[in-house]
Amino acid sequence: MRYCYALAITLAAPLLVLRLLWRSIKLPAYRKRIAERFGIFTYAAVSPSILVHAVSVGESIAAIPVIKQLQQKYPRHNIVVTCTTPTGSVCINKEFGNRVLHVYLPFDIPGAVQRFLNTINPEILVIMETELWPNLLYYCNKRAIRIILANARLSARSYRRYKLISTSIQAMLQQISIIAAQSTADADRFISLGATAEKVIITGNIKFDINIDINTADLRALKIILGHNRPVWIAASTHAGEEELVLQAFRKILVSIPEALLILVPRHPNRFIEVATIITDMKFSCVKRSSGKPCAASTQVFLGDSMGELNLLYAASAVAFVGGSLVNIGGHNLLEPAAVGVPIVTGDILRNFIAVRDLLLAADALTIINNINDLASKVIYLLQNNPARATIAARALQVVADNKGALEQLIALI
Repeated sequence: MRYCYALAITLAAPLLVLRLLWRSIKLPAYRKRIAERFGIFTYAAVSPSILVHAVSVGESIAAIPVIKQLQQKYPRHNIVVTCTTPTGSVCINKEFGNRVLHVYLPFDIPGAVQRFLNTINPEILVIMETELWPNLLYYCNKRAIRIILANARLSARSYRRYKLISTSIQAMLQQISIIAAQSTADADRFISLGATAEKVIITGNIKFDINIDINTADLRALKIILGHNRPVWIAASTHAGEEELVLQAFRKILVSIPEALLILVPRHPNRFIEVATIITDMKFSCVKRSSGKPCAASTQVFLGDSMGELNLLYAASAVAFVGGSLVNIGGHNLLEPAAVGVPIVTGDILRNFIAVRDLLLAADALTIINNINDLASKVIYLLQNNPARATIAARALQVVADNKGALEQLIALI
């Protein structure tokens, strides 16, 4: 089966490049560094290396503490960090600069993968969450490179899909040295798909080990831009079809709190222009973060069209709605707003974060809504009720504190 896949993806190489060029229409960075997609780049280090792969922004953020711990544990090793998206690339470069080698992971074409591995010669491959590429795993295994699936998760939906190709998935899973699963449910699904039970270890979710350091001066400057004493709420990591719902809810909020300000942060930068158009088409006054201009008293929406500032924007808000949860995406990271002490509201489509959802719900630290009327009423209540906000935020912070420790367990396994 792998041979058929290898032939197919090799023949598809021109289409893969065309796809990058197509995506570059909205995000020009996709047309840059294309040679890296074929394993072509300069790397002169002679020291052994550890390869960490984080597909995009969410995984890159989760990988940051892992990378820092690996740099301490293996000071003589070079750390090579790969991703597949420009947004993930910006995240890694901003955090580490030249303290790591950062390149794009090559297409899963045999020649490109082998060229890539020949260049960096890793001793260990750490894959964040679940990013399984047959040829990458095959050639790493063939070279006796230890493969760690870190912070591994597998939703029920992904599990059902993988079951359709269970033979191929089993072959890949058995090439992995250790699967560090987030939860018992994740571990059971990996084992059911054919992973060796002895190699599956439940370490917990390293996202609980989040350590967000908000620069006080940056936060103060942002609050001046937003306008002091305005009730501010944020809708973060939103997707197509979701911004309209959020803005409809916001229209209802403005009836009760006319001075309210919404920070709207789309999940994907290639949609910044599109979302700006949606805001103006729906007759809201808007200031873009990228403009550097302050909000006027009449400004209703502050568009977060910047990279790497989400946690700062969370910290400047009184209430956070986490997107990808009113449309069929499966939700996004609920722990970032929790870790900066902001009450969280989310939609009910949360299949990607079920364990985190359940912990927050058990602590009465999460509000789940399923329509715009609920969203509006919950945000109004929280914006107008300081004691309730403080209580819910404290509960969420405690959930984060109580579940730390997964990072230490993971690093011990690598």
